[in-house]
Amino acid sequence: MLREDSFCGYRIDHTVVVVGYGSDEEGDYWIIRNQYGTQWGMNGYMKMQRGTRNPQGVCGMAMQPSFPVKY
Repeated sequence: MLREDSFCGYRIDHTVVVVGYGSDEEGDYWIIRNQYGTQWGMNGYMKMQRGTRNPQGVCGMAMQPSFPVKY
């Protein structure tokens, strides 16, 4: 799981999509799909810590969020 103490910086250079969330013995996490394809991470997905103390989130994930709206 990518945690808030991981060094990944806050430079936003691509998009990830949150596709789910969960909890396990390591703590609460988001399930994200990266744009790098299935060769990256766990078949293109990874766990990223949620509920961090940093309002920017892990790796700046919460800096420029977007969400669907009804059209």
